[in-house]
Amino acid sequence: MAGSGRNSSHFASAMRKRILSGSIPMGEFLPSVRHLSEEHGISRETVRRAMKLLEEESLIESVPRRGYRVLARANDPDKGGLLAYVARTMDGREFTDDFHQVLLVEFERLAAKWDWPLLVILTMGRSAEEIAEHIRSARVFGVILDEPDGDLLERFRRFGLPAVLIDAREAAVPIDSVVQDGFIGGVLAARHLVESGHRRIGWIGPEERGLQILERWAGAVGALEEAGVEIPPELRVHTPLYDADVALARARDILGRPDRPTAVLALWQSMTRAVARAAREIGLVPGRDFDMVGWSPEEHYRSAYLPEFGEGCAPPAITWSIARMASAAMTCLKVRRSDPRAQTMHIRIPVRLAVPADFAPSAADPGK
Repeated sequence: MAGSGRNSSHFASAMRKRILSGSIPMGEFLPSVRHLSEEHGISRETVRRAMKLLEEESLIESVPRRGYRVLARANDPDKGGLLAYVARTMDGREFTDDFHQVLLVEFERLAAKWDWPLLVILTMGRSAEEIAEHIRSARVFGVILDEPDGDLLERFRRFGLPAVLIDAREAAVPIDSVVQDGFIGGVLAARHLVESGHRRIGWIGPEERGLQILERWAGAVGALEEAGVEIPPELRVHTPLYDADVALARARDILGRPDRPTAVLALWQSMTRAVARAAREIGLVPGRDFDMVGWSPEEHYRSAYLPEFGEGCAPPAITWSIARMASAAMTCLKVRRSDPRAQTMHIRIPVRLAVPADFAPSAADPGK
């Protein structure tokens, strides 16, 4: 038995070298136990013991009636393995919005700091199969993606590929995620308006459905209900998240009502922009004719949020750090790679209510 154990360890070591070298790519199956036994002149039991050792290292997994499949843990960033960022297409183009541009810069900065080669994959209408094959052939060891594509996530699961969703959450899929704390953002925004004396409050938000959208709505509605305030049905405006023209038209509608709200919750960047531009068109001034709470990343607060309203007119906003989101996503992958069986993590990036006169960027170093 002792000799069998030594043989198993020796054979496991040989197979480990083959796997880590990339000669057997992630997602592919090893030769059968019978084939390996005959090829190397060892017993099938010795092969099985060696496979068990490799399984315990999360280099392979046993698939019933199929054999042993190589997992992503075999792709070592110190030996050419890549980190992949899979970014969704917006209007046929990538990174046309400021949020994703900053996010990519942060990923590039952190990847360089950690010596993790970065591969950016643009969806561009490509199928889940095409993207998964690109990732498999590139020897990717972890993936960050910003859209919960169920087909793609299932392929990653079969690869044993650590993946984390950023700026997105999916209730039905057990996957790590990093998002802004939308619930607390909704609470802070609603409480600010109530404490400012408002009772007729409007809402403009996406017509799409998703956990982040529901969380912001739930936080705001819960805080208002706590104060005995309800958003009237006629002041609940829903608009496509990425259609600026429709958002502007619907913001004009709510602000142009004879009985317009005295304050508006616009807890998305695109909705904030729509309300600011609609107010200018109608001739209204935030802070004078109505109050509102907007939404902005810290990185864009001075460069984009304040200029949208003009000097001295910017209302408060819920802010958070894109750099912190990127850092948290990278840390998630590091944890998942070291412990593939760790509990699913859902990280919420802290938000705060920023008032223009008091705004100061977060003092925390997002690179830590």
